[in-house]
Amino acid sequence: MQSVHVQASKLYDNQATKWSREKPSLLSDFTGRPVVYDLIREHVEGATILDVGCGEGFVSRKMTEMGAEKVVGIDVSPGMIDCAKAHPNKGMNEFFLVGDASGLKQNLIEQSSACNMMLGANFDVGAFDLSVAVFLFNYMSISSMNSTFEDVHSLLKPGGHFVFSVTHPFMVSHNTPTFGFNCDNVGSYFALRDKCLEGHIGTIDGNKLNVRLHFKTIEDYINAATSNGFEVVSFTEARVRAEDMANNLPFFADVSGYPLHIVMKVRKPASTADAVSLGSINTLNILPKKLNWPGTVTNNVENALIMWLPPAANDEIIAASLQVYDKGISVDDLDIGNDITAQYARRRARRQSMFSATKTFANDVRNRLLHETGAVIIKGLDMTALGGVDQLDKMTACSKIAYFLICEHIGTVDATARGKLFDVKSANIDATSKKADNVLFSVSDSEAGWHTDGASKDRVYDVVSLLCISPAAEGGKFRISNACKSFRHPM
Repeated sequence: MQSVHVQASKLYDNQATKWSREKPSLLSDFTGRPVVYDLIREHVEGATILDVGCGEGFVSRKMTEMGAEKVVGIDVSPGMIDCAKAHPNKGMNEFFLVGDASGLKQNLIEQSSACNMMLGANFDVGAFDLSVAVFLFNYMSISSMNSTFEDVHSLLKPGGHFVFSVTHPFMVSHNTPTFGFNCDNVGSYFALRDKCLEGHIGTIDGNKLNVRLHFKTIEDYINAATSNGFEVVSFTEARVRAEDMANNLPFFADVSGYPLHIVMKVRKPASTADAVSLGSINTLNILPKKLNWPGTVTNNVENALIMWLPPAANDEIIAASLQVYDKGISVDDLDIGNDITAQYARRRARRQSMFSATKTFANDVRNRLLHETGAVIIKGLDMTALGGVDQLDKMTACSKIAYFLICEHIGTVDATARGKLFDVKSANIDATSKKADNVLFSVSDSEAGWHTDGASKDRVYDVVSLLCISPAAEGGKFRISNACKSFRHPM
């Protein structure tokens, strides 16, 4: 017998092109999805969103239009994902993956490079501000649904929301041209649990698409949420809206007055007893413990480690850095979403393409760090365009902004320990003094037999980076503990 997910994949592969659409056309586009949009509206702007069971990307594109910073969609149907990737309105910040939602987190881990994500401590704390699952659970068993809830809870940041829609269990007794299921045992509510029912949903142009429902009770959905650590925020029974009924009575008439869908909004508590801290790493354990350099690397370190910033990426970073500097915003106060991209919110194509070359380059850097050399030296940023040595203060401020922008595209900068960036320069502090408490040797001229660049003793990071603005005439003596020590060229 084929698994539930294989069956769902084939069902949608066979209809993928029929699901692809530019504007609302399905019954649920006028009933369930508008409720989803209303419930997520306050959380979308600037958010990183996970669309579970994304299909051909209709909802993902809508969330980008609503102001999402990044959307990662995953669906079991390769045909639907092909449609999502090929859609002419697909945004630069939309990433679509083929994967089974019952193994959601593992699929994201295995395809992290394909969706522009960095694994490690921040991933374990929570990588997404918001998640949606629009009619996904119709195609999953109760046990598989619970697995998905568990993974979504893990993937959300503390305080993040999960909004999902499902067919209302009442509708198994309904079967009309617009919407319905083939159910011979209508009266047995609890006996139908986990039974698979075939059905259809109509479109406003008269077509029908095949759908499926693995029946669940209302209690099943609530238990799946609460037993996996979510708090229930709202519960809505979606129906045909009066304005839609007035606009197209023949299409909506046979479902008028029915509770067509359930839309629930749940929240991961902002503070939980079992929350993962930034000092605890789980997903990094799947990465290689050691990256062995072949002879081609050790014999030609310069080619292996140096990555030149492409001209197009350099132009993007320079333009954004100068824009921020001209506004009088320092790197510590910088909010990329508000200070750089917000002004393009109404010009969607410009906003999405603003860092397109930088994103591509950052993805290559991340792959090199995690899977190839484990270390990179990025060169090619035009410091003269940022002010040069003749305007040293401006160049220093702008280069820090540029550096932060590059780092934020490679991964997620943790600004909670010592700010977005930490200046490695003498503060005339004696780090060896007994009075010095948690003082980094980076701010001291004191000698030490060892030194780390960690932000604090209780923090563990996936990547540590260093910006060299003005190379020193002479450096200290190194007892190297990582790959970068073997290469002395200034960044």
